[in-house]
Amino acid sequence: MKKYLIEIVFYFLLPAALIVVVAEYSLRKIPNDYAFKNQWLTQNSHTVEILALGSSSVMHDVNPRYFHKKGFNAAHLSQSMKYDHMIFNKFIDKMPLLEYVIMGVDYWSPFGSLEDSPEWWRVKYYNIHYGSKYYRWEGKYNYELYFHNIGTFKRAANGFLTLLGLKKESHRTVDDAGYGVNYTLERRPEGWDNGKEEALRHNEMVSRAIDADYMALNKKYMEEVILKSAERGVKVILVNMPLYKSYVNNQNRVFLNQQKDFCHRFAEKYGNVSYYDFSEDQRFSEDDFYDANHLNNVGAKKLSLILDSIIVGR
Repeated sequence: MKKYLIEIVFYFLLPAALIVVVAEYSLRKIPNDYAFKNQWLTQNSHTVEILALGSSSVMHDVNPRYFHKKGFNAAHLSQSMKYDHMIFNKFIDKMPLLEYVIMGVDYWSPFGSLEDSPEWWRVKYYNIHYGSKYYRWEGKYNYELYFHNIGTFKRAANGFLTLLGLKKESHRTVDDAGYGVNYTLERRPEGWDNGKEEALRHNEMVSRAIDADYMALNKKYMEEVILKSAERGVKVILVNMPLYKSYVNNQNRVFLNQQKDFCHRFAEKYGNVSYYDFSEDQRFSEDDFYDANHLNNVGAKKLSLILDSIIVGR
């Protein structure tokens, strides 16, 4: 019996364990935005003068290449303030030249929690690639293979082939300044105006989040970034990104007023904070949008130049 059990371990369990380890490693080695931004900041944070943080709206709307000062976009899809705070804290002591932090504050941001959203699975990327310490003993937040579905195993196979040099699998969607390059006017889908659907979805998301009182936590995260910035003479720019009229027209006005108040209070309380609301800015037209709550490359250039003019004082 003992010999039989040893044979099972040797012939079945050990190979299975090896496959699992190789598959997890292969998935982690596929180039992606999280791994790239962490590696870039680890190597180059000492050169950064402007750091942009936020969710997909910042990732696709703020292009540091149009800044006179050295900038980097550290935003990610659905990134909540908890993870803005985490990235800021990880690198702030390695940024001696930092002068400005641009913080994108979306309609849902003051109320938002990545963990309590449809994008909760993105938490694992901060643990795997940024080395954050959240939920260290929960598999779904730490391992790619927790999602044991066909798509995951296909990606693992492609990742393994990439390691062998037989394929070039990549999930990276940003340039060397961290700006998302896929939302261009040329690539804009025919049914791009999703404003009503997105606003209603975010209304529902905010409604759920208010019950969980995430706003108190997000105020804490924001305040800690502001105070630590002030200690270093760094200015914080809070920004509401441009929105298409169909999105604006379907926002819950009560929640919207709370979002604006969230930003105003920090700007009024702290001398190193300024607040700019571009959500209904008439300088942005239909051709500047990729969808109702993200700019395309044309709009991103326009917004980035506006931000640059604010920073350099023109």
